[in-house]
Amino acid sequence: MPARLDPWDGADLVTTARSHTGIGADQELPRSLRFRRSVSKLLKRRDSVEGARRDSLAVFILSPHPPSSVTLPRIPMLDNGRTEVVGRIWFVNEVVRTGHYVEDTSDDDAQLFDTICMQINLGESPTVVFDPRMDRPEIRFYPGGLSNEDKCIVHALSDTVVSPDTINRVVERIYESSLITPDAEVLGASSVWQDSRRFWPSRNAEAVIQAHLKTGLHAHFFDCDVRHEQPSKAGRLDLEIERPDPNDYFTITRLAVIELKVLRSFRYNGRATRAGAIARWITKGVGQVVAYRDEQHAQLGFLMCFDMRDADTGEQCFSHVASLARDRSVFLCRWFLYNTSEAYRDANLD
Repeated sequence: MPARLDPWDGADLVTTARSHTGIGADQELPRSLRFRRSVSKLLKRRDSVEGARRDSLAVFILSPHPPSSVTLPRIPMLDNGRTEVVGRIWFVNEVVRTGHYVEDTSDDDAQLFDTICMQINLGESPTVVFDPRMDRPEIRFYPGGLSNEDKCIVHALSDTVVSPDTINRVVERIYESSLITPDAEVLGASSVWQDSRRFWPSRNAEAVIQAHLKTGLHAHFFDCDVRHEQPSKAGRLDLEIERPDPNDYFTITRLAVIELKVLRSFRYNGRATRAGAIARWITKGVGQVVAYRDEQHAQLGFLMCFDMRDADTGEQCFSHVASLARDRSVFLCRWFLYNTSEAYRDANLD
């Protein structure tokens, strides 16, 4: 069964879309997303410890300063996975390196939720609830806190499935929610368009798209790191998905490399793209994917094209590289960005 796509709000992309330079895994992501990922990594390390308890919940609240006048126990190296976490309510920051806790001896889940919402008064803080009592231990993420318990993302503690299908579907989701038309873009975030009416992309359109993809891929593949602009002998990788071993920071499985291309009829200043340039960009992109994937020993390689031209010609742009890509196991993907919502509506009437 294909992995279920987790929901996210367009607002989750704002921070990354505004800041899309530099190298790193997740420091520029929204706090709540970093929090969820950090707790998940901690729990995967904890789950490998022999004798770890499975009889109670563990609750992690994004609140680095416990709301109590009582001095609570502090664990300075919580992220090493050696500290028992179940049967406790934890107060942590988004990186979950250290934490304070209070014991919770209740077997009543409803009472535990009420304690956090009504007594501790942190019912609106992002919260992760870990339930190891299931046959498959389960993580529940409440981005709006336990007071908003209906808004919950549920996933198993096991590894997420990273496959050509899941990667493609996640990017399709990002495209549909944030890129497909100018009106779909998050208000206040950087735009891919300089002048959409005239089909002029912004100067940094590729970087904006890269930022959206990085955040969305992080949100779905919560146990992976999505890195951008990684240096290599063959050049700089646009995006790389890798999974670190939770028990060995030096062991990394590189799952996929992604090369991004923006196909444009015009440049940001209105200058027309020269004939044949699109085909050359795509051919170059296939070569880049092969070089990056082989050098990094990655399992998958993608060329993802975001088509901002003044006409939607479908997959014809790949006709001259289809055989080469197939022979070199490069996945070709394309998404068309409509310059107006009216153009999108008209296209869907055909």
